[in-house]
Amino acid sequence: MFSRGPKKHRLCRLWLNSATAARPGERLEQLLQARQTTLVPLFQTAQALTQQLAVLLNSGGNPAQVGILVIQIHALQQQMAQAQQAFLTQFVAILDAEQLQKLQAVQIAAQLQPILPAFQPIFLF
Repeated sequence: MFSRGPKKHRLCRLWLNSATAARPGERLEQLLQARQTTLVPLFQTAQALTQQLAVLLNSGGNPAQVGILVIQIHALQQQMAQAQQAFLTQFVAILDAEQLQKLQAVQIAAQLQPILPAFQPIFLF
């Protein structure tokens, strides 16, 4: 659900460990586990509330109940965003300067990735 799978975790650990003697791969695993422990129950609760909301909306439910569910779902979404931000802050803190530079390059590439198909017809890469 939030995990990208063991293979991608291994790739990330290899990347982290390749650039430093500190070997923060173990710390990354701890951070990922903590994030998972926090996010999974929040996500499951939000999913259940979303299903309740759909039932209420489809059955013409009480507007007050609909509003309460929307507020609860929004609060859970905020908690999930805060947990993700805390993970990212802690993740960046374990990186050395070289790793941080690589991470920033990956973040830029991820932002640019959706527009790459527009440049393929003119053979820019």
